[in-house]
Amino acid sequence: MKRNTYEGRFDRIDADGCGGGSCGWSRHYRVLLDLLDGTSEIIPEGIEGVISDIYDNSGTYYSSMSTIKGSMTTGSGLTGIQYSASNASLAHVVDANNLTQNTISCFALDADPAAGACAGNAGITKGTGTLAFFLPGSTFKSETTAADKYLDGDVWFANLAGLNFTSVSLAPEQ
Repeated sequence: MKRNTYEGRFDRIDADGCGGGSCGWSRHYRVLLDLLDGTSEIIPEGIEGVISDIYDNSGTYYSSMSTIKGSMTTGSGLTGIQYSASNASLAHVVDANNLTQNTISCFALDADPAAGACAGNAGITKGTGTLAFFLPGSTFKSETTAADKYLDGDVWFANLAGLNFTSVSLAPEQ
């Protein structure tokens, strides 16, 4: 079995010509793949992944988070969950307690997608408290200026312990 990890953060804090809004956003991906390499084909045996997104649209913040977990070779299927929030407060949209679960779907082997989690696979859920996955670090930056709203990507990567995670969680690093 081959294990592959991928993690990335992408930020655009300010942009001109956005109709009065800052158009700022912060996006974060974390993916773990276990690849079965016992045949001439490499098959994804297991996957865990989270994609989160925050953006500012003229003073209203929007956040979304999509998670997926499972296997298409063991029969557990893939459970996908999607959450979102919107509010005038940045702290509100990154608080897991304020995220609304929009959908949960099961993608089972050789079956059409179905509503609800796959049997025995609850997926990666939002947890409680502040989602460090959205804004890595123990505290939020000030909302005084656009540049203070997000942690700089270079600073975040410099402090990252390395891409050696063995499961995907919503913590800032593992």
